[in-house]
Amino acid sequence: MKYWYSLFYVVVLFPFAALASALDAPTTKVENSDLYLNIFITIFFLILISFYIKKQRVNKQSMAAINLELIQNNKKFGALFNDISESIILLKDEKYLDVNHSAVELFGYPDKDTFLNTPIASVAPSYQPNGELSQNMVARYFNDCEKHGHVNFEWLSKSFNGTAFWIEVSITKIEFNSLNVLHLVCRNINEKKLLQLELEARSRQLQTLNQELIEQKMIYESLFFDSSDGVSLFSKGKFINCNNALLAMFNFTDKEQFLQLSADQLFPLLQPSGETSSKAAFRHLKNCYRNGQERFEWVLTRSDSTPLWVELVLTNITYNKENLIHIVWRDISSKALLEQQNALKNQELEFSNIELKSTINNLKEAQKQLVESEKMASLGALVAGVAHEINTPVGISLTGITHFQEVSAKINEQFINHKLSQKSLTKYLTNAQEISLLIHNNLKRASELVSSFKQIAVDQSSEESRTINLKLYMDEILASLAPITAKTGIKITVNCPQDININIAVGALSQIISNLVMNSLDHAYHGVPFGDISLSFSLKNRLLHIIYKDDGIGIDDHDLPKIFDPFFTTNRENGGSGLGLNIVFNIVTTTFHGAIYCKSKRNQGVQFDISLII
Repeated sequence: MKYWYSLFYVVVLFPFAALASALDAPTTKVENSDLYLNIFITIFFLILISFYIKKQRVNKQSMAAINLELIQNNKKFGALFNDISESIILLKDEKYLDVNHSAVELFGYPDKDTFLNTPIASVAPSYQPNGELSQNMVARYFNDCEKHGHVNFEWLSKSFNGTAFWIEVSITKIEFNSLNVLHLVCRNINEKKLLQLELEARSRQLQTLNQELIEQKMIYESLFFDSSDGVSLFSKGKFINCNNALLAMFNFTDKEQFLQLSADQLFPLLQPSGETSSKAAFRHLKNCYRNGQERFEWVLTRSDSTPLWVELVLTNITYNKENLIHIVWRDISSKALLEQQNALKNQELEFSNIELKSTINNLKEAQKQLVESEKMASLGALVAGVAHEINTPVGISLTGITHFQEVSAKINEQFINHKLSQKSLTKYLTNAQEISLLIHNNLKRASELVSSFKQIAVDQSSEESRTINLKLYMDEILASLAPITAKTGIKITVNCPQDININIAVGALSQIISNLVMNSLDHAYHGVPFGDISLSFSLKNRLLHIIYKDDGIGIDDHDLPKIFDPFFTTNRENGGSGLGLNIVFNIVTTTFHGAIYCKSKRNQGVQFDISLII
């Protein structure tokens, strides 16, 4: 306002004042120079004011253009931030400042607000694959970024639904809206990382296989040269190598001398059967090439021309990329004695086989009984848990109905004695409504527990098939396990389409899920207060695929091949029977003719891939 007052004074009042001053003066006393001076001053101020107004208009237009450019730049930045394909997160003081649409989609959140209101710790599992706490590791990366301004790393993250996946994170320290913030760019590298881990596992397998081949080669060479039987390699009508036992068998001392001999120089013209040795040798070699191996008895001639009865085993092998005949020579000159000893040994073996078969049958029967006992023990644990759970709502209902009887008797007495007041009746009706609601809710809870447990218990004791909705049936199984799982901090998530309706042996399916969950509770989370278990189902044609995961302590490499063996357990001191996963394996492979595979590393959880033919 002061500006406009000043402008009004200069433009209007001052010129008029100057003119009035000139006109008011006596004409005789006004000099032409003063009048011209006042007019000049007035024109000067008018020009000055005009220039000032024009400058203000130009400045205003410039400011409008700058503001428009700023608005357009902000729109461009917002569009670039939200529409870019890379996932971007802005952090300030370890809290979300902003995220773009790609980040919301990458982590599977329903909307941006849900993401921003979620703690940072929730986008990663509790532990990273190297066993370090996720919160400690990310704090270290934040400190490195604060020091150096930028940091890159790979990270095992977790989506909104709890699924773990690998991302590559690039953190840069920037200034945004006059604030020092951390700019995170996240890229999904789950497939690449899983492939890398698989390649590393295969590389380790190849190294192990190579080591085994080297060891086998050493073992073979040791067996070849140190064997008490004669051993030789034969190719193209010539012996190319032999061991010392074979030289001793033929009374040779010089190996090179023996290798220079042809095969027909080692046997007589005729064999005891009357067949020529060359014809019989050709037949045996032909059978060896055709069948891979040939075993027969043969008469040879030593270097001193004495006969030698041997048993020959010819095997067609590939050694150093060359096709050879591996020959084992065994002296059977004392054939009668050997046959007698063999007959005696065969008889002993026969008796041993009979005893062994009987023992195996007894063990199978005992194992079958133990498996059935384990199933009933599992069912017994469910019974105890459900009974404990039912006791609470039933007890509350009993207490409520007892109290209801007491207040009803009291109100009835007041009614009979004509002492019933409106206040008492109103209080009674209020109490009656609250008590009936309490009893109804608790009896409904007890009914749901009984219904769920009844169906699961019947299913587990039956092998019959029936049609179920898979998602609803999984909810029933987990409800029957709730008395056990509710005492832990373990969260169980089921990812199953709502429209899977299948005819299946429900008891066997219930046993698989129950045993896997109980196995995780007993082993994966032993001493661990919290964790995540996930069950994913998919159906293609008649193949039901189940992926079961937990993020527990995992399985040691040396224990992994034995987990499906009967009676194998790492928790025997706490009552583990070692039959849980064996039951699961037998049900999957026998009842459903399917397959089950386990992948696990220490402190990296466990994953069971199960395929059932329904």
